[in-house]
Order: sequence, then C-alpha cells, then structure tokens
Amino acid sequence: MNLNNLDQIGSLLKTFRSGLLDDVIPFWLAHAVDDQWGGIFSGIDQTGHVIDTDKAIWPQARFAWMLGELI
Repeated sequence: MNLNNLDQIGSLLKTFRSGLLDDVIPFWLAHAVDDQWGGIFSGIDQTGHVIDTDKAIWPQARFAWMLGELI
C-alpha cells in the first residue's frame, strides 16, 4: 500500500466519521427516541416522522450497542 492509498483511506475515514457523528447520530437522537415509553422507534422517514411504532428487540439492542461503542 503506497502513501497515496493511505491518504485516501484517511480521507474516507474522516468523511465517514463526520457523517456519522455530525449527521446520522444527531438525527436519530432528535427524532427516534421514544420519550414516553423508552427505546427508539426504528421506523422513521427521511424527515424524522415516526411511521411505525413497533419496537423489535434487535434494533433496540443494536442502537444501545452502537451508543456504547461511541463512548
């Protein structure tokens, strides 16, 4: 792997990290958290409106794991 490839990988990592921490996570925390009963709604549309109130355990656990990994 040459230095040019390492620069590209570093640039991609920076882009992905920024997208996750600056766009994806804030969007989900602002729109998907169920303040009344806890957990997250996994069925939300692009504008943040809840389109499905069912809460399966797998998305709940995955979201909790992901938040734990971000710490």
